Amino acid sequence: MNKLFSLAFCFLMSIACGDLWAQTRVFECSGVAYEVMHAYGNSVAVVRGSRVYSGSVNIPGSVSHEGRSYSVRAIAEGAFRDSYVSNVSLPYNLAEIGAEAFKGCRSLSRINLPNNVGVIGAGCFEDCTALYTVDVGYSSSLRVLPARCFRNCNSLRELRLPPYITAIGDACFQDCRLLRTISIPCRVETIGSNAFRACRSLNSVTLPAALRKLGSCCFGACYNLRAVVCESRNPYPVYESTALRGDGVNIYRQATLRVPRGLLDNYKQVVGWREFGKMEEF
Repeated sequence: MNKLFSLAFCFLMSIACGDLWAQTRVFECSGVAYEVMHAYGNSVAVVRGSRVYSGSVNIPGSVSHEGRSYSVRAIAEGAFRDSYVSNVSLPYNLAEIGAEAFKGCRSLSRINLPNNVGVIGAGCFEDCTALYTVDVGYSSSLRVLPARCFRNCNSLRELRLPPYITAIGDACFQDCRLLRTISIPCRVETIGSNAFRACRSLNSVTLPAALRKLGSCCFGACYNLRAVVCESRNPYPVYESTALRGDGVNIYRQATLRVPRGLLDNYKQVVGWREFGKMEEF
């Protein structure tokens, strides 16, 4: 009886697994591989294909397969990792880009992210060493630039960040050696550890009024940083001792702190700001 029950159970499980396998829909269209997203039956994600992607890749807003139309909503984790793409055109309706989706794409020179993108995975553009300009647009959905997002993009010169992000993750821009200036959007509250570490060309940074936390070594090895603009009218203490001092660099000595008019005396009394040797109002 037990043996009969076991056989019946195995048979039913094989049918169930077969059904699940049948529901996994992967297909290719114009050289790009897609997988149906089970949570959204009429949507697909771009995935790794049978061949390594190269050159210019155009991803449309929708694709058709076996008489059915699908909306392209995501780029899967590692979809283009270590490929030879030089340009990728992303659809306006794209909502999510997975972790390390473009990591190691050393020929990718520029990227424009659609305004509807609300999630970017960790290490998304890490080691894209030819990437020199990024336009993240004006997404109202994107809240976090994740850890290692642009790490080692050592050709990156131009960067426009979306206005609604509230956090910049650990090592997000580490080793972006040609990045010269950056204005942190006004809603950013935290900047993670090593976020701008070894950005050797960075000469000025604007910190928004909403900022409340600087991670360890977030400006370590920024040898050319000469101006720190702090917009807060209520200066917060910086208790992380290496946030502005680390890797042989002392931002307190080499940079000028610029603060809102009338608040110079306030900053001179707060830990993490009073250490600046040079201060001025704007």
